[in-house]
Amino acid sequence: MCTFSSGVLSGLAESKLVELRLDFAAISGKDLEVIGKIQSLETIWLTGASVRDEQLLLIKDLPSLTSLTLKSTSLTSHALANLCKGFESLKRLHLPASIDDSGPAYLSEGRSRINELDLSYSKISNCCAPHLAQLGLETLYLNDTEIGDDALSELSQSKTLKVLFLNGTLITDKGLNHLENLTTLEHLELRDTRITEIGAARLRSKLKDCAVFS
Repeated sequence: MCTFSSGVLSGLAESKLVELRLDFAAISGKDLEVIGKIQSLETIWLTGASVRDEQLLLIKDLPSLTSLTLKSTSLTSHALANLCKGFESLKRLHLPASIDDSGPAYLSEGRSRINELDLSYSKISNCCAPHLAQLGLETLYLNDTEIGDDALSELSQSKTLKVLFLNGTLITDKGLNHLENLTTLEHLELRDTRITEIGAARLRSKLKDCAVFS
């Protein structure tokens, strides 16, 4: 793995880089054009980078890209519409706090192929839950969002979800009743929520193959 700042990317188009970290870099469209030519890239970190919605199209055709981190950027939910115009191999997507309920809608409408989605600290609410349930996710991060019990009713319809992070959300014991139906779960985190120890204990008794942290 190599760490770069803006202006030193020229000459890498023919390289064999697999991982590239450009966290908090002032990258330009030309920089992303170069990145879009590094065919071997599998993982890109752009945390805090100065990337705009439309610029994601410059890396959409990377054939091996499986993981993309966009935390702490100024990207909006409209960027996710661009994510559905390519990114054929993308499996893991970590999004910034600026994403709202329309983001998951874009992903579901675009038939996204991702199986790990991180929406922690974002502006999403219960309204996006039907779209999340349709994505076929295996891992979902919803930490410190406005997600509550109604969202769990939708997520309980998932047939694929194995890992779910709900730390710092608005869920209560009522919502845990819905989670009892998620028999595919293997790892569940419920710290800093409104659930009680009684509710957590009941859930553990129902999901015997799931590690529940509360």
